Amino acid sequence: MYSTDAVPTSFPHNPRSWTPVPHKQMFVRIEEDLVEDERRSLKGLLYGRIPAGKLQKYSVGDIFRHMERMGQISATNLEPIAVLMETIHRRDWAIKVRALQEETRATAQERSSRPSAGRRQYRTDGPGRKRTRDVAARAGTSTTHHDAERQSGPARDGLDSDEESSESNGDDPGEREEPPVKRRAPADPITDAHLAKLSRNMPHGWKTVGLECFNATTADIDRWRTKYPNDRDMQIVEMFKSWKDKTGKRATLRTLCDNLEKAGVQYNVYSFLTEDNSD
Repeated sequence: MYSTDAVPTSFPHNPRSWTPVPHKQMFVRIEEDLVEDERRSLKGLLYGRIPAGKLQKYSVGDIFRHMERMGQISATNLEPIAVLMETIHRRDWAIKVRALQEETRATAQERSSRPSAGRRQYRTDGPGRKRTRDVAARAGTSTTHHDAERQSGPARDGLDSDEESSESNGDDPGEREEPPVKRRAPADPITDAHLAKLSRNMPHGWKTVGLECFNATTADIDRWRTKYPNDRDMQIVEMFKSWKDKTGKRATLRTLCDNLEKAGVQYNVYSFLTEDNSD
């Protein structure tokens, strides 16, 4: 039974009243995935760090949330959970926890470095528009909002014709999205976090990619499916790790991205692997 601060499993009627938090959602998924022996082992590791009474009545998800309230973990510090997962021989969850931790840290750093630029505000009403409405009322006619905006031009402070055209068409040059520029990945080592994130981005045809460009065999794919029957991401991680082990020192971010490009995988799937490249 979850405590009162448990993450809801379904969205409330008003979607704005609750925003899903990735690491709290992961708490729920971990609890659902662990078997009873693993839960007991995890609680045994926490004796002395959490009161025994709470350990007895708390679920795994409740324990993680208690650790967060006590400041032992946070959205950007999930390493204690990763260590616990490794200790109970759930390396698959340790990889996922560390990958989420890195993503959260990167997002927090990006937000902190992003300049806060406010948009220039323009007057949306004024004497010009009021006069237009008054004239229309006396004449017994109506004007459209667009006509009123045109006739009230002088009353809109600082808005020239070019800005008005851009704003009315919703064509703000500063908000246009440019296609990503392809960059070659650095020849850096491949980490588990890289593979965990890449596995989530991979398309449905990942098996064909593995067979054609990553030295995988159908027997390999069957073995990974048997090992992780309900976890597609870990099957893909195993595929890349198998290729990495076979390739040895030549397995770098650069060769990984080159193989993905050769297989026809879209650049946006693995573009994050090239972000640290300054070339």
